[in-house]
Amino acid sequence: MALPETSVHGRRTNSAAPLRAASRTGLRSVTPETLAATRYARQYDGAVRITRTAALRVSKLAAAAMGLKSAKIAMIDQLFACSKPADWQGVAPPIVWPSNARLARGMGVSVSTMKHHLNGLVRAGLVAYRDGSTYQRSGRRDADGNIVEAAGIDLSPIAVRFEELTALVDEAELAAKQAQQLAHRRTVLRKQVKAVIDAAARDGLSGAWPSLTERLEAMNAMRASDNIARSELIGGYEVLLLEVEAAYDMAYREANPVSAVSKNDPLTSLQTSEPDSGNPPPTGVSARGIGRTGSFGASNDARPPVLPFKISVPSDLQRISLELVARACPSYGHMAPGALASWKTFKQAAPEVAAALEIDRETWDRSVATLGWELAATALAVTSEKARSGKVFRPTAYLRSLARRGEHGELHLSRSLFGLLETRIAPDIRAARADLPAAEAFPETGSIYFTNWAEKVRRHAPGPTPDVDLVADAFRRWARSKDIRLDAPGIDKVMIGFCRKWRFGTF
Repeated sequence: MALPETSVHGRRTNSAAPLRAASRTGLRSVTPETLAATRYARQYDGAVRITRTAALRVSKLAAAAMGLKSAKIAMIDQLFACSKPADWQGVAPPIVWPSNARLARGMGVSVSTMKHHLNGLVRAGLVAYRDGSTYQRSGRRDADGNIVEAAGIDLSPIAVRFEELTALVDEAELAAKQAQQLAHRRTVLRKQVKAVIDAAARDGLSGAWPSLTERLEAMNAMRASDNIARSELIGGYEVLLLEVEAAYDMAYREANPVSAVSKNDPLTSLQTSEPDSGNPPPTGVSARGIGRTGSFGASNDARPPVLPFKISVPSDLQRISLELVARACPSYGHMAPGALASWKTFKQAAPEVAAALEIDRETWDRSVATLGWELAATALAVTSEKARSGKVFRPTAYLRSLARRGEHGELHLSRSLFGLLETRIAPDIRAARADLPAAEAFPETGSIYFTNWAEKVRRHAPGPTPDVDLVADAFRRWARSKDIRLDAPGIDKVMIGFCRKWRFGTF
């Protein structure tokens, strides 16, 4: 006895035996997937009222999220073309009864191919078979167009699973968006690493550039299958970028020894407040421990203290204020409320912030041992802010790389802090500069952050863009050593020439 065409449940592989069994028994073949779809259909009681449009949208998006191909998604369109909006608002389940020939004709495929795609939707739990006694599809509507009785293809699993399918779609869309962001981040990092390596070749700098290039090419050839693998790959790019930048800085200093000013000439204090205000020179704090003040950040001044962190590079005497950290890294205070009230609370909150970032205890202890509590806490603040903004996907690896740079004397946290601060307040800075007249004389003291001089530094200094106040202090010292008045005619051209020759640690 031959079965009706709707009863064939064949797969394209290993399908001969099931088909022969179905032919002998005259029954529809049963699998765990078809049973699950049937159970979903039995749960329909008309309580869930959704529109036909919403059901069509979520079913197609969910099918794509499940990995179903375009032909099966086209099958959903064919089935919904046979359904009416009223079918989704009544007590009777939304059943359609088109013939196999009609569905195959609508898709432009053979009947056997159409059956394969229809069975795929059943196995996915999106539709179920609602069979009559003869397996023939048929249905009847009343005068108002409502389904009275029907046997065919039951679309009610979509209504029963509507919330589940909607969550699946949302998750897939979020994963797709994250994948796009990760792909963009990977492209940016890849170009940044390549730019530094090319700059080293252009400047003729010595170093392990061939091995670094091989690492970059190997990472470029990697293919990530999911967002977790993509995040791990991006973490590798971030570490490689830090390594090539450190190698470039070291090779450049070796090839360009200091000549204009003694390497041991200390830098004057960096300003983070308004141009007319300043912070007095602070008492020194070693990167390995507590300075002469006796406690981290202790000061009798009512203004926020400015702490110098001495790194192994003699000319790189960094000065970082609590105000700068608070403005550049507010996420540190969000993770540990009250942490930015004082230097003491800032340091005490570091383990809590590290735990919130899921940084393991071994990495944190090693960072403290390498940098000291003060620098380690500051590095953690930078890590927390970059992790919050999506620039760092693996905080543990990033903090570990900062500690490694500190070991080699290549850690410049003030650059990171001023870069983060500039990103946050860039719109305000641009608006403030637009209202300021061009400066005639270079300021004798204070910050140039809100003057046109800052724009000259950014425009003419070699990349990466240095801290403008760091360049300003160096320019003042250089001008004094050359007996050049800061209000001399053409001082702006002198400043531009100084910026073009700027290299960190040279002046």
